[in-house]
Amino acid sequence: MGSDDNKLYAIGESPTASLFYTFSAGWNMIAVPLVLENSNPEAVFPSGWQLYLWDAVQGSYLNRAQITLALGDGYWLKAPSAQPLMISGQGNGPVKTEIPLSPGWNLIGTPYHQPVPWASVSVRKGAESKSLEAAMSSDWIKGPFYGWTGISYHTVAVGGSFQPTSGYWIKDLLAGCSLVFGKSF
Repeated sequence: MGSDDNKLYAIGESPTASLFYTFSAGWNMIAVPLVLENSNPEAVFPSGWQLYLWDAVQGSYLNRAQITLALGDGYWLKAPSAQPLMISGQGNGPVKTEIPLSPGWNLIGTPYHQPVPWASVSVRKGAESKSLEAAMSSDWIKGPFYGWTGISYHTVAVGGSFQPTSGYWIKDLLAGCSLVFGKSF
């Protein structure tokens, strides 16, 4: 699912939102930025679609049967052909959401169903918080961050935005760090 060709629509003003994904045939790096009534992948994705979650602690992938869909997680999803899919759930509202990181590569997704500007994300370690740029300069995390276009990786760098239905690789260099989304957007 390329960030440029993916179409995203939030319907209605209520806490409930519907997201329309346009999946590429093959591998898509995605996120599900909604609180789902049923977070079992079987209730969300057609059977037979491969789904994997990177477990940064174990250093291996979990398969579809081992996954519970959650805000902040990124996933690899293999669609057998290019096709749309609608997912409905509750939006995450205007609250700060923290995504714990493990040293090494982490596959994350934004926890909001709208784009999140780079400036609205910070990194926290203990009681200390830094902007993404300051966290990179202090060797807490390493930039750039990588998304997947359906064909190749693309970078999200200073001034960019995290797209709501896309997953991203982020490298944590220091134990105990978390990404904090939702400063203000």
